[in-house]
Amino acid sequence: MYLKRHSDILVQRGRSFLSGGAVEVRCKGGFLRSIKAGEELVEKIEEISSSYMIRAEDVICSLAEPVENYYLRVNIMKGSREYVLSKMPHDSHASQDERFEEMINVKVRGGEKVEEMKRYVIADIKAAERVMLGSDLFMPGALKVVNGKRGEEVAVVSENGYVVGSGILDIDPSEVNPKKRGIAVRIERSPYKMVKLNSLDIFKEGYIYDQSFPSMLLIHASSPREGDVIADLTASPGGKISHAYEFTRGKAEYYAFDHTNAKVEKVEETMRRLGHENVKVYKADSRSLGKEFPWLFPSFTIVDPPCTGLGNRPRLSFSFEEEEQEVLIRLQKALLSEAIRITSPGGKIVYSTCTLTVEENEGVVEWALKNFPVCAEEPLAPYPRTKLSDFPFARFLPGYHKYPGFFFAVLKKL
Repeated sequence: MYLKRHSDILVQRGRSFLSGGAVEVRCKGGFLRSIKAGEELVEKIEEISSSYMIRAEDVICSLAEPVENYYLRVNIMKGSREYVLSKMPHDSHASQDERFEEMINVKVRGGEKVEEMKRYVIADIKAAERVMLGSDLFMPGALKVVNGKRGEEVAVVSENGYVVGSGILDIDPSEVNPKKRGIAVRIERSPYKMVKLNSLDIFKEGYIYDQSFPSMLLIHASSPREGDVIADLTASPGGKISHAYEFTRGKAEYYAFDHTNAKVEKVEETMRRLGHENVKVYKADSRSLGKEFPWLFPSFTIVDPPCTGLGNRPRLSFSFEEEEQEVLIRLQKALLSEAIRITSPGGKIVYSTCTLTVEENEGVVEWALKNFPVCAEEPLAPYPRTKLSDFPFARFLPGYHKYPGFFFAVLKKL
């Protein structure tokens, strides 16, 4: 039997230590009132939160909840923000955000209470986190059907035991296959609600792209220019390179790289949907990009490497592995050093992650500043300056800021 939701009795933020190196973090309000977090994760977050004069519990409880506003980027190459707003459903609670001309925010609302059921579908963590917001459960995220038949109402349960939604099973149990696409469960009830973006005509027709405010700020703060040679070394799913395309009105050269067929296909799919046909997409190992593409010398290079992803919200998993981080840091340094190497003198390198740890953020960029001919540039748009470095880096910390966790730095090649 899967785990039950935690009791509503635990209403004060705090912590207690459990066996096996786990910590129970108690939250006030929200879907998760009690969170079992890894002790290593709590310690990592505490190193950061203390500099912001908040508790690790504040950060962890914020990570368990969705942001209040979900952001959409209007593809200004296709249409205006006013046109997109006119096509949004009336119950989407969408409105314009004046900070950027291409930005729309959509309110995330409270949903309905979800209960255990005898019939349920087990979903992987990432898919379950999307279901929390009312998204349908798509086939790649469905792991197993228990007691259910096509057309029956089922609960959706995360692989670590949380009931995150319920709806109508749209497949036969034998059809569960991570390689298949399509909807597995059409969600009718979830703890939070927002418009199902993928079902909208304006999404299918390429008028909008869902992207967080910190990620949009990155392009404004680094300001690529018309005529630039722009390269994204880790481009999937295509958010940053497509934003750079729109920001420069398609009047630059654009190159997108990633290292697997699936990631390359995802970038190509995004570019087709948005109508950005001038973006050249390649499968490549970006750690040695200069050897494979010796003619490429970007003037604007984006590096958003694989990371521990601790800033994503809402989240259902709260663990941290030091060994995993060490592997990722080596990869991050390799990608950033190659980005610096291939970027033309005077060009910009933008480094970003969606994680929280100092080692993957300030630590990686300060290492680059010490070892390569680059300097840190002051971002060109208002930004939340990190409290964990003397350099002008941007850091968003859940519990202190109302956004997902995010970090970026703008470097200039000397």
